[in-house]
Amino acid sequence: MENKKAKRLLDKIIDDTDQNGIDDSLIDSLKELREIVVEQELPVIAKVLRLTYQHLEAFEDFLVPIPEDEPLDEEQEKENIKGKESISYLMNLIKHHDNKFNQEEIRHYIYYLEVFAEDD
Repeated sequence: MENKKAKRLLDKIIDDTDQNGIDDSLIDSLKELREIVVEQELPVIAKVLRLTYQHLEAFEDFLVPIPEDEPLDEEQEKENIKGKESISYLMNLIKHHDNKFNQEEIRHYIYYLEVFAEDD
């Protein structure tokens, strides 16, 4: 993310979410960040932000788990980390969206958010 205002807002979203969890101010911040991202012509990031705040408005929580890594062995238990940990993880992916692995995980979030939206 090159825009300084977007970087500051993203850092604020991450800090606020880590400290306060998910609340109405998060939705407002995501909408504000999306406006900046649209101006920066980052359509994938704009889409995931829109789907994220729509999901939060619909469910009042973030029910999308962090995308899973492949288990290191068959005995490793799968974790479904949701809520503020998952949304903080997503915001950190967005912060470093130029990384190809982060882009892939952002697309996983988009897929899961679209599935939730269809079920709503």
